[in-house]
Amino acid sequence: MSHFNFVIPLNRDDLFEASSRNQYTVENVYNTRDLKIKLQDCTIGVQQQGAEFVLNEGFDVIFSLLQEYHKNATFDMKQQGFDIVVRGMGSLVDSLALVLNSGQLLETDDRVSQLNCMKMMLYLFCQLVEMVDMEQASAVDAVTGAKQKGKKKTNKDDDFTWDWDQERLRAVTLLYNLVQLNLNTLFDPPMMEEEVINLIASTMFKILENPVMAFQNKRDVRLSIMQVLGTVNKKYNYTLSCSLKFIQHLKHFEHLVSVLGQATEVLVKDFNCTSMVMELVREISRIDTKELARDTSGTRSYSLFLVDLAERLPESMKPSVSLLTAHLDGESYSMRKCVLGVLGEIVAKVLSGEDLDENGKDDRDSFLDCLEDHVHDIHAHVRSHVLQIWGKLCKDKCIPLSRQHSVLELAAGRLQDKSSNVRKAAVQLLTTLLESNPFAAKLQTMELEIRLKEEEVKLREMDPEETVDPVEHWNNMESKVLEGIKKELENEEETESEKVWEKATVGEICERISGFLEKNAFAKALSLLKDAQTEIPEEISFKLEETEAMEENATDDKSDEEENATDDKSDENDSDDEDTGAKKANEKTQEESQKLMKIFKKIFFTVKRTPEPSMSQSQNQSQEELNKQRMLVQYLTDSVKFSKIIHKSLPIVAQLLGSKQSTDILEAIDFFVSAFEFGVLNAMIGVRRMLALIWSRESTIKDAVVGAYKRLYINVESNSVRSASAAISQNLIALIVGATLGELTSMEKLVSEFVASKDIGKGVFTVLWEYFTGVLPGSRPEDARAAITLLGMCALSEVSLITSNIQVIVDHGLGEKGQLDFRLAQHACQALLRMVPTKLKQDDPNPPTKFEAEHQIFQQLEKLLVDGVEFKQDQHYMPMAKNALMVIYQLGESPDTFASEIIKKVCLKIRSKQQAAVTVAPAGGDWKVDTYILSRLCFLAGQVALCQLNYLDVNVFNELKRRNHMREVKVEKDKKEKKDLEKKKAKSALQRSTALETPRNANQEEDDMSCVGAEADDAEAEFIRHVCEKEILFGPTLLTALTPVILSICSNPTKYPNSDLRASASLALSKFMLVSSEFCDKHLQLLFTVLEKATEPVIRANLIIALGDLSFRFPNTVEPWTPRMYARLHDDSISVRSNTLTVLTHLILNDMIKVKGQISDMAFCIVDEDSRISGLAKLFFSELSKKGNTLYNVMPDIVSRLSDPEKGIVEDNFRMIMKYIIGLIEKDKLLESLVEKLCHRFRATRTERQWRDIAYCLSLFPYSDRSIKKLADNFPCWSDKLHEDSVYDSICVIFAGVKKGVGVAVGGAGRGEAKQLMEELETKVEEARAKGVVDHTAEKNAQAAKDGKKKGKKGGEEGARKGKRRSGEKGKKRVESSDSEEEEEEEQDDAETGPEERTGKSVDESDEEEPRGKRGKAGKRGKKIESSDEESEEVSVPEKRGGGKRGMEVEKSAKKGKKRVEEDQIDSEDDFQDKRVRRGGRKK
Repeated sequence: MSHFNFVIPLNRDDLFEASSRNQYTVENVYNTRDLKIKLQDCTIGVQQQGAEFVLNEGFDVIFSLLQEYHKNATFDMKQQGFDIVVRGMGSLVDSLALVLNSGQLLETDDRVSQLNCMKMMLYLFCQLVEMVDMEQASAVDAVTGAKQKGKKKTNKDDDFTWDWDQERLRAVTLLYNLVQLNLNTLFDPPMMEEEVINLIASTMFKILENPVMAFQNKRDVRLSIMQVLGTVNKKYNYTLSCSLKFIQHLKHFEHLVSVLGQATEVLVKDFNCTSMVMELVREISRIDTKELARDTSGTRSYSLFLVDLAERLPESMKPSVSLLTAHLDGESYSMRKCVLGVLGEIVAKVLSGEDLDENGKDDRDSFLDCLEDHVHDIHAHVRSHVLQIWGKLCKDKCIPLSRQHSVLELAAGRLQDKSSNVRKAAVQLLTTLLESNPFAAKLQTMELEIRLKEEEVKLREMDPEETVDPVEHWNNMESKVLEGIKKELENEEETESEKVWEKATVGEICERISGFLEKNAFAKALSLLKDAQTEIPEEISFKLEETEAMEENATDDKSDEEENATDDKSDENDSDDEDTGAKKANEKTQEESQKLMKIFKKIFFTVKRTPEPSMSQSQNQSQEELNKQRMLVQYLTDSVKFSKIIHKSLPIVAQLLGSKQSTDILEAIDFFVSAFEFGVLNAMIGVRRMLALIWSRESTIKDAVVGAYKRLYINVESNSVRSASAAISQNLIALIVGATLGELTSMEKLVSEFVASKDIGKGVFTVLWEYFTGVLPGSRPEDARAAITLLGMCALSEVSLITSNIQVIVDHGLGEKGQLDFRLAQHACQALLRMVPTKLKQDDPNPPTKFEAEHQIFQQLEKLLVDGVEFKQDQHYMPMAKNALMVIYQLGESPDTFASEIIKKVCLKIRSKQQAAVTVAPAGGDWKVDTYILSRLCFLAGQVALCQLNYLDVNVFNELKRRNHMREVKVEKDKKEKKDLEKKKAKSALQRSTALETPRNANQEEDDMSCVGAEADDAEAEFIRHVCEKEILFGPTLLTALTPVILSICSNPTKYPNSDLRASASLALSKFMLVSSEFCDKHLQLLFTVLEKATEPVIRANLIIALGDLSFRFPNTVEPWTPRMYARLHDDSISVRSNTLTVLTHLILNDMIKVKGQISDMAFCIVDEDSRISGLAKLFFSELSKKGNTLYNVMPDIVSRLSDPEKGIVEDNFRMIMKYIIGLIEKDKLLESLVEKLCHRFRATRTERQWRDIAYCLSLFPYSDRSIKKLADNFPCWSDKLHEDSVYDSICVIFAGVKKGVGVAVGGAGRGEAKQLMEELETKVEEARAKGVVDHTAEKNAQAAKDGKKKGKKGGEEGARKGKRRSGEKGKKRVESSDSEEEEEEEQDDAETGPEERTGKSVDESDEEEPRGKRGKAGKRGKKIESSDEESEEVSVPEKRGGGKRGMEVEKSAKKGKKRVEEDQIDSEDDFQDKRVRRGGRKK
């Protein structure tokens, strides 16, 4: 049995040929028919012989099955073959275990036989396992793991009868049992062949390639495979090859990222393959960065795998970091994310402890520096990933305290990133830093700063000089003191001397000398020391001690000897006398300065020395307290700094609440909730701004807002229901106080949501009523106002809150408290108005709730309105009166009568007051009324008119419709009952006639009824309109009587200078005008006069809003005055401009006024200095662009008006406006048409500025092939403007964009055509540019030469009129340039378009436009033109360039007798037109 040697083949076909002697080859390959019989024999053979059946013909049989597996083999044959090899493998493992574990040496033949059996059985087993697993993988969904649907089975037996998951686990277990044996002894030499190891490992990796291996339910199989690989690595040194396999599989199979990460962890921890992590990292780091940037899927797998490894094995990854850092500068952003993620994991899990050594701290700092640097990475994904890493480190408490502030500043800096993902991550990091901050639970900056100052004062008291060490301080200043003393000793000039003052102590003198030294006043210190030595010679502090003096004397003796020696030498060398003297002086100065330094040092230490404590224990105790105080001061300093950075970022996060990205909004909401909970200063800004998001259409944002307010204001921790209700009420009242009108509107929606969800219940209602009535101790007036406002909001969901407490509202809101607090009465009226249904239903059988005029509500309101007129102290009368009149008209019977009685009583009150004044002073002249009373009367009159209009238009009309509807329903019901009765009576007798006639008669009656209903509605509407037009403001009515007063106030601003009075009167006038179109038409001019002439911005701002309402009500009447409304867009006041823009936006978008050329004024608002106006203008044009072709239609007018020099708009502003507006037009056809229109507009332009503007607009369009064709077709329109640099640059921008493929439709087939067309056009542009530059230069030279010639001819005459001529020539230059440009244009038209097209529209337009412009300019410059000679010469310059005698003839004819300036002007224009006629143009 040992006559052959089996070699595991690389390829299955290799077994048919032997490459060496005695190598086993397959001799018999069976077909499908024979295979069935042979498999039966193999089944018997494996039962009898075990694994040795392969040594006979069993190997060929199973090998034949492998060959036929994907061809003709049935499932039965496959299953039978698999059972055979599994049994054989089991038998092999058992037999080898007996042989190898016995400890006996095998004979050569037995060893070879066992080795062949093992290799042959292993080969068949592995091959068949791989095939079955691959087949099963193809039948399973890679995402769900379930069997794929839609594949019909051709036969009932077309599937395995086993559970493959169990069989696969069984197969892997057999391989694990095999590799556990000491297989090396079967080989000679005793070392496992590499082919056998590769065969086993390859099978394991093949199984792992199945996508279902990443599922949780395959955990047992995965662990078994890892055990096999671990054993192979450990016993047979497979680590390097295994690492390469890992890398290859990561590249091609994304699902193996987590699987191989787990496998690596098992191999390292359980099998001690410690070098494997380094090998894996080394192999990945060797991959070329360019390849990593190209292969995104493989790179992604590598990066995820490395981060997973760092999470599992951070200690093992740390030594490998140096291999990865090179990728931080690579092109692949995935690898940068990977490396940074690895660094973050290592810092979090290895370098985050308190017991780090210096090397560990250095590594941590370098890793964190790297993370900080890449917060500004070029790729948005990397930036967002780094911010997420910082957030994770913050949650794990791994950021050192010293880095908290820098990380916070980095996060705040990314809040305005252009990527929404980065902004989201930045806000998340800010929130995490805030919630995990190590400083304080409440980051209230003001309180922290106050406490910091207190603690700093305490610290200074505990140790006034705690930061100053005398020795260190002296060492720092010693060099300065020495230099200063030397300079003073060398300085022979007298300086201000310091004297010892009377009764000065030694200590005081020493302190003053020390202070002089610290202030660098060395001269004063020296002078004071010398004077002290003179005055107090016996004091030791001012002189050296004995030992120091002896040292000094010794030094002096030595110096004397040196001087003597020097003297001897000087006798020999007399020429060095001067040098020697200088040296002596220096040495003396040096000695003196050293002596003084020692004295100063002694004085300094005497002053700065600290007193010694009496006990060491007290010293230790005070030192501990001092250290604690220092730590507290440092802690508070860090807290204040942290709080200030958070506070600085609040406005930026608040801007994100208005972002278009929902992620920005959601994260900003979370941040502000956390900031508010931590007490951050001004966090309320964001909390209030969140209110507007309750109206969001996205449910996630709306739910987030509701959840945020619920968390902040509703979820209260309390022991009892009562205390919880009180806390909720306090929270909501605090939110109401100080809220704007918009915030209150949003709060209505929010509170109604809370009431509907039962988050606000009866307990809260009870507390709010107690606040309103003042029952609760300590409640303030503003609390009562806020409480009734909240109750009104709650009534949106539960009206019974108001209906059941009307008397409470009347007593406490409209009673004595209301008479003293108009705001309380105003909010009480708002609460009462909640009883009015928002929508009146026609089919409601019950009429709306109304109260009699004698009801206490109206009695109290009458008292408030009449008596309150004179209550000057409260400025909130008008808002209260507005709501009071609304209550009267909505809830009262006969409100018009009641309101007129109120106004009459007010007038009587005024009259009685006047009469009282007359009785006191009968000779006082005209009666006078206080302006505030008169303004309140005007307001009452205007508001009554408006309420009367609304009452008639809405309430009365709806009530009439309801009654008609109920009447019709009753008639229908009666008719139906009558018809049913008639049918029952005449059923048998009139059956045939009923069948013939009834349908027609019924339909006719129904039509008649519907006609009657519609006619009734029309008649009622007409009746109401007639009442409004003819009866309210005309005839013997109260409002008619008050009209002259209002008109008089509006017409006479000098007589009535009070701004409040005129504002009230003008508003009352506008409300009167809303009632009647006839009254409106009559006084519209007065209203616009007030609008334009009023000096107070508030009047103008109010009236522009009123005009918007008038435009809605009477559009045809106001339409001729629309330009005056547009004019207010240029008002000086921001509020007026803002209101005008808002009103016009609503009117235009609701199709109430036509979009005309004045819309350019709205475009001008895009560059308004106020950001709110600018944003509103952009929003308007954005919405306008969605309304069909409206914006396209007005675009040429916008361009022409804004580029008009008379408008005076700055060129940069024009570009900003057009860049935004053109970006809103997206349709290709519209863009193409605009290109053509703008090209034609070049002909009508007069100035170079207009050329530049139009060219810039053309450069903003995205060009398709058709757009480029339009541009090329209209080349003659703009070719003569190319000498202007800005025009040429804009055309080049177009070409560059087309080359890059930035066009809308420049792609695919269109790109080639567009490119060819563009190249041809580019050539033509370059030629025209060169010609235009040459011609333009020639014109300049000719003009310069002509100017010089004139100066030579005129001589002295020119000097007399020098100043006058300059201005005339400047004006004529402009005329000449435009003339020459027109002639050039016509010449090109003559050459290219032919005579037929010369009379076309564009030429006509230019012919008509230019003379008009010339006449305007010439008219202005007429007085400056001096002589006909000059004029004729200027006209002839362009003709000379054209060449020929025609120019000379024109020049001669122009030089003939023209004597006056006016004649010069007329003749020059005639000559110019004459030239046009000769050139073939049309004579005008």
